[in-house]
Parts: sequence; C-alpha cells; structure tokens
Amino acid sequence: LVTTRIQMMTRGFETIAIDVLKPEDAREVLFEPWHTGRRNDPPDLVSLDIIANRLGYLPLALGWMAAALSAQTNLVPARLLHELNARGLDSIIKELQAAEIDLGTPEYHDRLVSVALRWQIDQLAGDSARRILKLIGAYGEAAVVPIDRLRHLVDLPKSGITDAFDIAARNLQKFSLVESLNENTAFRLHPLTQSYVHSHYGSTQTLIEAATILVAKYREPHIFDEQLKKRGFAAVFEDLIETQ
Repeated sequence: LVTTRIQMMTRGFETIAIDVLKPEDAREVLFEPWHTGRRNDPPDLVSLDIIANRLGYLPLALGWMAAALSAQTNLVPARLLHELNARGLDSIIKELQAAEIDLGTPEYHDRLVSVALRWQIDQLAGDSARRILKLIGAYGEAAVVPIDRLRHLVDLPKSGITDAFDIAARNLQKFSLVESLNENTAFRLHPLTQSYVHSHYGSTQTLIEAATILVAKYREPHIFDEQLKKRGFAAVFEDLIETQ
C-alpha cells in the first residue's frame, strides 16, 4: 500500500482516491483524544469544528492536529485555532478565495496543509527529531527508510538506559509525522510531508553531511558485523547505495 499524489499510475496498480472528510467525520478525528481518554477536559466542539473547516476537512492535516491535542493536553482547541491563524492560515484562506481557487484543488490543499505541517513540526522538542525527519525526507516519495540506517546517520549519544535517538523517534511518532512500517523497523513519510520537508528544510544537504557519518560507522568492524548479523549484507549494502 503506497500513498501518492500521482494521478495516473502504471498498469497493474489499483488506485483508491481519498476525498476530504465530511464535517461530522472530521470532528470525530479531532475528538479522538477525548474518545481514547487521553484528555478529560470539556471538549470545545465549536473550535474543533472551525479548525476542521479551516483545514478543508483534509484527513492528513486533521490527523496532525488530533495528535497535537493528544500530546499536549494543556493545548485547548481555541488556543490551537489561534496558533494556526497566527501562522497565516486565515490569510491563506482569504488569498485562495480571492484568487477563486476552489476547495478541493491540489493548490488549495497544499497551502492549507503547509500551515498545519509547519506548526506541527515546530512542536517537536529539540533538533534531533527534526534532523531525523529531514533525513527521511531526502530519500524521496514513499521511501521506506530503515531505523537502523537513520540511527547511524544521526549518531546521537546513548547513555545507560537513555537513548537520544529513541526519544527523538518517539517524538515524531507522537505527533504523527512518521509512519512506522515493517514491525516498527522503518519509517516512511506521507507524500505531502516528504515534499514539504524536502522543499523547506534542506533535506538533501542534511543527507550529504550525514552520509560521511554512516560510512565511517560501517568502517568500524563491530558495527558492520552487528548490522550484517541483524539485517544481512543486502540491507547494509542498500544503506550505502541509497545514501551516496
């Protein structure tokens, strides 16, 4: 299963178009933190409905906001709406309407999603999670990037039971910015996320700089041997080929 923005797929692929949500379904997505018991404060349904409407009922953007409301239980919906408007969401909507760009067009979606995504990325604690996000974004749309590869590319310190990489990775998962695959051994970005990160956060340069770290790590016999036993030669070879 691959999520893509490509409209015309090659023969042999079955395509399923994903439309925007109905208003009541969009509210349910945003209401998830209360459904799961993560939050027990009175839900501000009016603000939730306005957020859903402002974000064009787009499932991806709504999922990010639900994750933020779940991760930050002190963030009330009205404050979230204020933060999004402060990032220019209201201005973008007025600009799109003035240009007579219809709701549902790719440009409308892209502009709305960019505001929500920029805000979501800003919620990440520290630079390590952003660095991992940039590295994943450098590999291209729908790329499945092994966590072991990312761990060596980032080369964060590990002290006792404290693993800085695991903390950063959990931060990305908490805010629904990465999709975990292959029994939680790899990450993938949604195409919109990958496109935005690659365009706005210097992903390619980040990977170029990190590639030397990966090569140096694999030149250490104990690391190379550990990866061979854990993942096999083909996976290690792919790490080097895909990163160069």
